[in-house]
Amino acid sequence: MKGKNLAGSERDFRAGSGAASFRNKSPRMSLDEGDEPPPRVIRRKRMARPSRGRSPLARTVDMPRLYTATIAYADGDVMLQAFHASVACHPAQVVQRLRSRFGDDVLPVINLRQGFHPAAPIVIALVPEPVADMIRETERGSARPAALSFVVDIEQRIEI
Repeated sequence: MKGKNLAGSERDFRAGSGAASFRNKSPRMSLDEGDEPPPRVIRRKRMARPSRGRSPLARTVDMPRLYTATIAYADGDVMLQAFHASVACHPAQVVQRLRSRFGDDVLPVINLRQGFHPAAPIVIALVPEPVADMIRETERGSARPAALSFVVDIEQRIEI
């Protein structure tokens, strides 16, 4: 009985079914007196790398980041192009600032992004180079406490 089951497993292994099928088959054999059990494969667990860097608690707290928003809005008697940059811990804070400054009508057309993207058409048209340099500097140091009060609003409004 031992030889038959073991030979069948070896045949499956040699036939190209691979090591996975050999491991998945559980041979049913009974040990005769004096026979030793088959050697067990010892698998070593890989040691986990130690956690480096910030603690899990620090990952749950949002870090202050620079957010920029562009607005292109046209209504019957108002045409508005605006650029906004500010440092906040969450994008919802920026949306609240924009709501209080421009009203609820422009909320659907706001393009809010993390970081400063100087190649956007409205940014090219509205933001002068010295102001763009100041925004880049603030983005690099957005973790400083003084950066939390940074806000830039540039708008062009035409009312008929």
